[in-house]
Amino acid sequence: MDVLSGVLEDRVMEIKERQMMRQCALFVSSSPLLLFSSSQNFSSSPFRR
Repeated sequence: MDVLSGVLEDRVMEIKERQMMRQCALFVSSSPLLLFSSSQNFSSSPFRR
């Protein structure tokens, strides 16, 4: 029983790590676009004034 619970815990940790990696990958892949658009807005706002 202890072995089973240990395996289950390892499995849960593995799944959680994968989910975190996936979220990080999504964030990294989407952050350049966010940075680019925000920097564009920031650089263009002073000229409009």
